[in-house]
Amino acid sequence: MTEPFTFNPRSVVLFGLSHEERECRHSVGALVAMRYAAYKATTFSPVSGVNVRLATANPIGIPPADSRRVHIAYNTTHINDSGPQVKLLLERMNNPSNRLLVIADEVDTEPPGFVLTAASANPAHRGLASVAASILSRDFNVLKIGIGRPLGCSLREYVTQPFSSDQYEAVCGQLGDIMATIDDWTLRILA
Repeated sequence: MTEPFTFNPRSVVLFGLSHEERECRHSVGALVAMRYAAYKATTFSPVSGVNVRLATANPIGIPPADSRRVHIAYNTTHINDSGPQVKLLLERMNNPSNRLLVIADEVDTEPPGFVLTAASANPAHRGLASVAASILSRDFNVLKIGIGRPLGCSLREYVTQPFSSDQYEAVCGQLGDIMATIDDWTLRILA
């Protein structure tokens, strides 16, 4: 797998956080990454020595002959251990953190809400904290996808459960807007 590692300084990395139990609320970042790769008509491959799956696509509105690329990835490890995987991937690609967009779940927002923001100084989300600690930077962006707060169970139990059918439909109903937000961010960073 050589193409994804032909890094161009004007490339970006989208990294969807995943929980090892991939069919749960905590894995909504990986779900979005997978849907974005499908939207870009590209497929994922394993990366040797890194616990991630990686796909590469051309940014919207940029011709294939242009060397700028969007690298789309998600981890196959526990979500709280995703930071070292992000670090390894960025190092192998020689990619700076300010060209990184991490896609993660957000309990303080109900589905289908989402928000694009800068990484916070003290992230409560352990996956995001793992990324910031591993890459020694908070100079990256986060796309937070709303999963809502639990009712009647612990947060840990809630995030590792599958979406309810209503929540899943709400998130999927927003995928067009989410893809447009990712495209806009990509074009802004690559400009």
